[in-house]
Amino acid sequence: MQVPKYAQGTPLSHRIKFFCKGSCSTGRYGKLSKIPYPTQGPNTDREMYVTCLWCGHKQYDTYNWHGHA
Repeated sequence: MQVPKYAQGTPLSHRIKFFCKGSCSTGRYGKLSKIPYPTQGPNTDREMYVTCLWCGHKQYDTYNWHGHA
């Protein structure tokens, strides 16, 4: 699957698929604030979040993060 243009400039190490709870309310690509990607459990690090590359919404919960894309 090809990455949409809005996400192509983000390095693979920071790019993630997730369900955006901002104005998108759909699956989008986002940029991780830092790596490594949390593999399981709730996010307790307030410096770890994903920013939607479409609408800019910041999301801290990892429940709807689907991994690197």
